[in-house]
Parts: sequence; structure tokens; C-alpha cells
Amino acid sequence: MAHPIYHLDLQVKRSRVEVKLNDFPVAELSGTDTQPVTFAPPINPYLAGDLNIIDVHLHAVAGEGGELSTFFDAEVLGVVRRYEKGDIVAPNEGPEVTTFSIPKELAEQVREEELELPQSFTHVFSNDGVDFSEDLSSAGVIDDQDALRRYALHLRDLTAGADVSGLMQEFEPKLRAWVAAYDEPWEAFEESLQTELSEFLGEGPITDFEADSLELHRHCGGRIWEIRRSGEALLSTDVLPDDSRSLFRIFVGVRDGALRIVR
Repeated sequence: MAHPIYHLDLQVKRSRVEVKLNDFPVAELSGTDTQPVTFAPPINPYLAGDLNIIDVHLHAVAGEGGELSTFFDAEVLGVVRRYEKGDIVAPNEGPEVTTFSIPKELAEQVREEELELPQSFTHVFSNDGVDFSEDLSSAGVIDDQDALRRYALHLRDLTAGADVSGLMQEFEPKLRAWVAAYDEPWEAFEESLQTELSEFLGEGPITDFEADSLELHRHCGGRIWEIRRSGEALLSTDVLPDDSRSLFRIFVGVRDGALRIVR
């Protein structure tokens, strides 16, 4: 049997939607009018097998006239699709594993209690063939936020020193997860990441920051933390001449007794 590749096919109208899968952020979309905004990311590294929990958070969004949308303006449709490795992935196509939208029970509660945005709802499903529950729900919980900040400064120093080898060592747990998630050779992911890091370091990443600019965001019950810098990805460049920028979002967990980059 071919290796399964799962995607979350998400459509949003007249709201800003944040989606977490097993308490890990996988999508954020804003639709300001009646035309749907879509996003269909692969989600294998965030799946937990028999029990997956999708949390959907709905927020108001401003329209062209500046008016804020209401709960009853919002439309959300999510479909988890299962492809076989090698299949062509196309929007609105592929076998459905589960679907979700704003529950009628939530709409009734909002109407009866005259509630406003933001609002949230949860959807549960299972998947086969891919299970990272050991990472997402069984790994050690990190309580030492000072250690997280020290680790962020360690990554800063590796970046400032253009130490590709050192950064590759810190990314190793993430590479292992991606190899297992997508059933690809280690060498392919290793070579790709090494190239990305080398190009990133050549573009002049931002390294003139200290611990007081760091922000810690807790996910997966404290088993994984995102470290950000002044609201931005921890490792990023300034805006480049073509108005683009390169960045690495950094999600940290404990592996083999030490903090490492895990997603």
C-alpha cells in the first residue's frame, strides 16, 4: 500500500480563521468578502492516528467599508483529504476523510445568548497510516521558559556565525519527523534543508536581538513551543529588494533530553 498523504482543504468567507490540529497551528486564513479564500496544506506531521482534534477559532474581519463582520457572516468549510503518495493533489478533489463547518449548535447558542465574535468550535476525527501522537501528546512538557530563551539565543549565535552544520544538528528532529511523515529518503530532506539554510545565511538574517524581544507561544500542552522575535519568525531576513523575505518559524521540543527544533 502506498504511503498516505493528508491535506486540510480549507475555505473561508467573511471572517479570520485560525485552525489548530492536535493543538498545533496549521492554518490561518482571512476572507473579507463573499469570495472564498482557500488553503490546502499537507498535515502529516501533525496527525495523531486514532484521535485527532481540530480547533477552529473564528474572528471578525473588516470589510471594504471598514465594518466588522459578525458571526452569521462567517462561512467555514474544512475537508481532510487522504491521497496516496504520488497522487496529483488538486483543490476540492481527493477522497474525504472528514468534513467540518460551523456547528448548528454553536449558531443556536450565539443567537440565543446574543454572543459576538470571537467564537470557537472543535471537530474530532481519526486517520490511518500516520501517527505522531508520541511527539504531540506524549513528549515531555517544557516548563522552563528561561531555557527556551537561552536556546533561542543559541540559534541566534549559530545563525550569526553562519554555522550551517550547527543549525543542521538543531534541525535534525524536524528532519526525522518529515522523513517519517512523507516517506522520503533522509538524504533528500537533508540536502534540501542544507541548501535552504545556506541561501538564508547568505541573505543576511537578523541577529541583533536579545532575550527581551523573544515571545514564547505554547502548543501541544507545552510539549512544543514556538519562539518568535518581536512578533516575527525567530530566524528571518529583512525585506529583500524584491519585497520578499526569507524566514524559518522555529518550533522547539525536548528530544534526547535537550531542546531541539522539532517542527
